[in-house]
Amino acid sequence: MLIERAEAAGISVISGNTDGVVFRCPRNLFDGFVMKDGKPTDRLAPSPLTEIIDWWEGKTGFKLEFAEYRSIYNRDVNYYVAIKPNGKGKRKGSIANHWHPDSPDYDPAREQMKKNPKMTIVGDAVLAFLRDGTPIEKTIRECQDVRGFLTVIKATGGATWRDGYLGKVVRYYWSTDGESMIKVKPHPKTGNRPKVPETEGCRPLMTLPKVLPADIDYARYIETAESILDDIGYYDAQVCVSPMEALLRRLQFNNQLNILTAS
Repeated sequence: MLIERAEAAGISVISGNTDGVVFRCPRNLFDGFVMKDGKPTDRLAPSPLTEIIDWWEGKTGFKLEFAEYRSIYNRDVNYYVAIKPNGKGKRKGSIANHWHPDSPDYDPAREQMKKNPKMTIVGDAVLAFLRDGTPIEKTIRECQDVRGFLTVIKATGGATWRDGYLGKVVRYYWSTDGESMIKVKPHPKTGNRPKVPETEGCRPLMTLPKVLPADIDYARYIETAESILDDIGYYDAQVCVSPMEALLRRLQFNNQLNILTAS
């Protein structure tokens, strides 16, 4: 009911599931948020959109909470990058960085509940590019924290690298002189020892060094970040014929539309 009413009023729906919906709302149909103590709440101020929401909440008995974004790039509902009007970012999925205190996704209360980190510099480079226009290569090559390049995996039965036993929990980075890890346990039917998935070209780093390794494969990290931009639809949106036209269209878009999430 909510989506149908919104679309009939000229408010397009970007995505929706049982947890929430993302609207792209013309500014003349939206007038910000209810303020409390000088700060915006998660409730909408009176507007045509608010009238639709009030109708839906009255029909269903549910209450919606809202957030506003300047832009959203998503692969699916569980993997996206969102930029707020104040320039702060929000990420969901493996692209998020829950482990670094400077990350907008950092949550010390929930840190131990997160999955193992996976080359967080890549997600940080994507966020910096979308939020600030910082080139992907600049963010990755200027990173001096080796933890950003690391991936931590659990290898069932243990893993080896160049015949050296590593254990069941392994930390590695992509190297210009790397190779795959091999599982300790052979395949029950063939007897072959398979490769550990997603470790091609890796080098284990079980002890953190004081300086960055000289063989970090920067090109691969950059390529991965570029592929994420493709996955979340950034390049699909770049259909303009010149940088100036792209800028003008972006300004026009930001002046006319609000992106809102309701959950």
